[in-house]
Amino acid sequence: MRLRSKAILCLAAVLASSAGCRRGSPPARVLLVTLDTLRADHVEGAGPAKAETPSLKALAGRGVAFREAYAETPVTFPSHLSLMYGRTAHTLGNYNNGQILPPPPLTSLAEEFRAAGYDTAAFVSLGVLNRRFGLARGFDLYEDEFPDDRWYLDASEVNARALPWLDRAAAGKFFAWIHYSDPHDPYAPPDTPDDLDLVLNGGPIGSYSLAKYTTVDVPLALRR
Repeated sequence: MRLRSKAILCLAAVLASSAGCRRGSPPARVLLVTLDTLRADHVEGAGPAKAETPSLKALAGRGVAFREAYAETPVTFPSHLSLMYGRTAHTLGNYNNGQILPPPPLTSLAEEFRAAGYDTAAFVSLGVLNRRFGLARGFDLYEDEFPDDRWYLDASEVNARALPWLDRAAAGKFFAWIHYSDPHDPYAPPDTPDDLDLVLNGGPIGSYSLAKYTTVDVPLALRR
């Protein structure tokens, strides 16, 4: 899990029931979690860490940690594209956010799972992963709706969508991808205080947080 540059930390957990978990049998439930721009040296379980991440440490302790894994590109969309298609950005012809993936002669990871009878779902937290760019192929459910005033979701908002689906799907076979980006710009937790007071003609209009990168409609009554 040692990733370079603008890294995407990737965690894959195989959640198999005791029944049908014999050696060589396919997993019943597969969960792929990607954490946008999270540095590996801040994660316990991937080596010396600068932060406490007990849940990730426990997951690494129960599984396999790949200490020499590298992000294909330093950009969110093409990096995830390479994860889903198992090909380099050069092979896929996609190098930046905003490019639309043409119909490739390849099958995505989600399409492989769906063809094998798995329910498939994705929950993304950044607008650059919107379905219109091509990553939704193979997913029965692709949650990429954002508030009108911003292009990102925090982890609690992603969980509010993903966890109920996981509860419903737990009885069957599924492949789910959950994407978080809280370490990503804008560096503003949900409780970031307002830092801008808008005043017009000597009267207060409102208080806003510039750090949250939200779009605000402000009605103004201008004097002649």
